[in-house]
Amino acid sequence: MQADFDSEVCVVLLAGGHSSRFGSDKSRVQIDGRRSIDRIVSACTGLGSLLVVGGEPELVRGEHRWVPDLHPGEGPLQALVSASEYLSGRGFLVLPCDLPLITTRHLELLCSELPEGYDARIPRLHGRAQYLAAFYGASALNSLRSCWEGGGRSMRGFVKTLSVQWLDEGRFHAENLDTRAFTDFDTPSDLEAIESLKIN
Repeated sequence: MQADFDSEVCVVLLAGGHSSRFGSDKSRVQIDGRRSIDRIVSACTGLGSLLVVGGEPELVRGEHRWVPDLHPGEGPLQALVSASEYLSGRGFLVLPCDLPLITTRHLELLCSELPEGYDARIPRLHGRAQYLAAFYGASALNSLRSCWEGGGRSMRGFVKTLSVQWLDEGRFHAENLDTRAFTDFDTPSDLEAIESLKIN
C-alpha cells in the first residue's frame, strides 16, 4: 500500500500507550512469525493512506507515515487529535495495534460509504462498542476537535457527539465474517487465546 495522502480514506493505526497490563510493546509481538502491527498493516492494503500514531518511528516500514503523540499518556482520543492535521476532508479508519486477526474483508465493510446523516460506523459486539476499530467520516473531525478543546478526553464522550451506524453480530454474520477477528489482547493469556484462533 503506497502512502497516497490524497486518498479519500486514511487508516489511523494507534501504536502508543504503555501496554502496562501486557508488559511490553504490543505492536512488536510476534504472532506466527509476524509482528502484530505488520499483520494489521497487511489487512489494510488498498484501503487508503496509513498513519501510525505514537510508539517509535522505526515501527513504520515502507511508505507509511509516522505521527508522534502530541499529548502522550492521555489516551486514544489525543492520538486522533495528533493525526487530525492529515485528515482534513477524509474519513478515517481507526485501528489499535493489538488486533492481529482482523482481515481486509472486515475492514472493507467498515469503510464502505456511510449513509447520509451518519458520522461513524462502529461495531457493537456482544454489547461492547468497538470505538477503536471503527470508521469515522470526515464529518466527525469538527466534533473531534470540539470535544478535545472542550476538555473531553474519552472516546465514549466523543462518540456521544456523533450520529453512529452500529454494526452488530448479525451484520457481520450476514457477510460470512467471523466477529472473533475483533479479538484484541491486553494480557499474555489473551495472546495465548488469540494464537489458538484461526480466522479466514
